[in-house]
Amino acid sequence: MKKIFFIIALSLSTTVFASDVSINVGHSGAPNGFADIASNEFKRLVEKRSNGRIKVSVYPSGQLGGERELVEAAQLGTVDMAVVLAGILESFEPKFGVLNLPYLFDNRQHVFKVFDGKVGRQLMDLLDKHNLKGYAFGEFGFRSMMIGPRAVYNASDVNGLKFRVPESDIYISMYKNLGATPVPLPGPEIFTSLQNKVVDGTGAPIFAAVTAKYYETPLTHLSLTEHIYAALLMVGSKDMWDKLSNSNKNLVQKASLDAVAHQRKMSIENDQMYIDTLLEKGWKINLVNKKPFRDKVMPMYAKRSHLKEWISKIRSESN
Repeated sequence: MKKIFFIIALSLSTTVFASDVSINVGHSGAPNGFADIASNEFKRLVEKRSNGRIKVSVYPSGQLGGERELVEAAQLGTVDMAVVLAGILESFEPKFGVLNLPYLFDNRQHVFKVFDGKVGRQLMDLLDKHNLKGYAFGEFGFRSMMIGPRAVYNASDVNGLKFRVPESDIYISMYKNLGATPVPLPGPEIFTSLQNKVVDGTGAPIFAAVTAKYYETPLTHLSLTEHIYAALLMVGSKDMWDKLSNSNKNLVQKASLDAVAHQRKMSIENDQMYIDTLLEKGWKINLVNKKPFRDKVMPMYAKRSHLKEWISKIRSESN
């Protein structure tokens, strides 16, 4: 299967000529989801600003593979750019695991200060040695718990529930610390695992419940735990980046930053719309007491000494 995937991806790889550049961008999100918004805004900006000299093709919904496959393909140069969950880069650069820690960020202002400043740039620079180029951080949003059987108000309410989690040691540890059973599954399997009750719930930003139509599964509760901030990352092939002229590098880098700025703005503006949609679908939405959640997951910080420096850098940017 992997051989077939890479043969297909190879046919989509970048062709660079003096006045003609083609860039393919893949993501595993749903059409009109946040990864798709960022990707298509990037396409619009690049093609407009280059007067059509640079052509961008967007492949949504996992057409070029799941998130891990997209990053692997970017390393090989068979996919030019990908828009993925930033935390998935933990599998390639362990220090990216800091972004998966629960209750690391205080609010959106703290998030943007980190990712738009020197700490965000330092994190992306870690990818260079993995033959990857980090472009810009966008927003998937704060993850909250979406559950079928019951609402969650306190940490004890999580006991015994099965939650889909990304394939990340930190996510798995967090749910275990809370007394839940984590079930690691790739993104494309979330909907069917919920629909078939393989899991009782998932943790996701609010928009995902609407764009991925989780309301068509047995899920009926949104408990606003806001336990992990899920950052979007525009990441690409270092080989592709190195082939670009300096002027095209500047254009592509600026377009990526502007694309995620647009995507963040859309995220903020649409929050209430997503909540209203879920209420219309019959979901119940509740606040939670976050302190017991924080207390239960704090031991995870002490066990990850390799992330101490990055935890300190990020917390020092708190307002």
